[in-house]
Amino acid sequence: MKAPDLITSKTGKGGELLHVLRRWPFVSELRRMAVVVRHRGPGQGYQETTGGGKDLDRVLALVKGSCDALKPRLVQVPPNLDDMQDQLTKFGFRVLCLAAKELPSDKGMDAELLERDDVESGLQFCGLLVLRNSVKPNTSNTIRQLRQSYHRVIMITGDHPLTACQVAKNVSMAENRFLVLDDVDASVEGLEWKYWDHQVHDKIAFTAGEELRKLARSHTLCVTGAALAKMKKEEVAAVVEVTTVFARVSPQQKEQVVVALNTKSHTVMVGDGTNDVGALKHAHVGISLMTTSIIPRIPTRPHAQKSVNEMLADNGQVPLVRLGDASIASPFTYKGDSIKCSIQVLRSGRATLCSVLMMYKIMGLNSILSAFAMSALTLDGVKLGDGQTAMESLFTSMCFFLVSRSAPAKQLARQQPISSVFAWPVMATLGVQLMIHMAILFSGWQMANRWRAKDFKRDLEGEFAPNLTNTVVFELMAAMHAASFLANYDGHPFMQPLSANRPL
Repeated sequence: MKAPDLITSKTGKGGELLHVLRRWPFVSELRRMAVVVRHRGPGQGYQETTGGGKDLDRVLALVKGSCDALKPRLVQVPPNLDDMQDQLTKFGFRVLCLAAKELPSDKGMDAELLERDDVESGLQFCGLLVLRNSVKPNTSNTIRQLRQSYHRVIMITGDHPLTACQVAKNVSMAENRFLVLDDVDASVEGLEWKYWDHQVHDKIAFTAGEELRKLARSHTLCVTGAALAKMKKEEVAAVVEVTTVFARVSPQQKEQVVVALNTKSHTVMVGDGTNDVGALKHAHVGISLMTTSIIPRIPTRPHAQKSVNEMLADNGQVPLVRLGDASIASPFTYKGDSIKCSIQVLRSGRATLCSVLMMYKIMGLNSILSAFAMSALTLDGVKLGDGQTAMESLFTSMCFFLVSRSAPAKQLARQQPISSVFAWPVMATLGVQLMIHMAILFSGWQMANRWRAKDFKRDLEGEFAPNLTNTVVFELMAAMHAASFLANYDGHPFMQPLSANRPL
């Protein structure tokens, strides 16, 4: 879908017409975007015409961005702009500033030669665009499940810190009162924690020691990108351990936070845009959400290639946003806009880990038992028949195949699965099972030898002849193989129970 270059309000007399001459796409570092248009019409809206009733033909620069980014570029800042922004963001709204200015009419003919910084300066304030951050119905439930299963949930966003804090509160990410760490007061040398109403919290300066952990126990912490930019590497490492919300951060700072988190634990990152590509690439598990597609049109005029090069020089990136851009850097892609996919990945990953460990345990146990049985039979001059060996191998392979089809548990478990086959609980259970199986197998072998015919002759090179010894050992081995599968099957809480495995 291409963005239109010609926009009309209505056909016929009195209609407004906007012809797009040049676009500068949104850039995270600048937090704004701009467009140059030729406007024809009665002039309703920005700087309405007075008298004459003649239609206008003028060139306008229209700019949209965050209030903090556009305030220095306004000719006159409304006195209540900050208060209005704070009131709206505290309710979870996303607030964008709209500004414009009129360019000389001859500029429309060579719009490709315009400099972005010149277009986005000396602007007139036009108003605020207020957007509601609609939370998906299953977001709160997903985050609640993650927290109940002892997963730490962190928000990393480019939105205003007050908006981010309100959204985090709405989706059950925090219960305590928020403290925001921001670098907005140039008169203060260090960083200070502030409440939502910008009151300094007992004038406590930012420190990365025990004082920080004490604040985190009684408050929910929010750190902005401006504050991160002033921190040292060791301070960032301390902050990511206790902070719940990172707001007004750039794509590079998202990447910085994820890299710091990787040193503390395993990370799962869910993102939906090009701003998340770096963070998704560095996370241990990256999941991209495929939502909308917006592809700005590249000019087809003779100066088209020059225009693209200028855009690359101005912004450092190609001005194209395609469906699934974030999927380039992430191993998982979810066709939707819900974070519930993170629970699906965690459940599947845990089930896979349990299945692998289960296979190792069963194979190790069966291998030792088979080696003992074959050694005992060989020393006794008895061997298993080809049919018995084939049946044993076929039964074991079939059990492995059916067990591998077990599905993950429907609910995310609170405890974490064992991640190593050498963990002491695994080794202890294997040791107990091995002793029980060996004792039964040895006892059965000894009893079969006592009841064996007195005229028995040892002959490993001759043809197979069934007798009491190899029959007892074969039946005991088959029973032990089945018992090892049943005893070591990992069902609840990470996999569905054995009764739910229909093939088995």
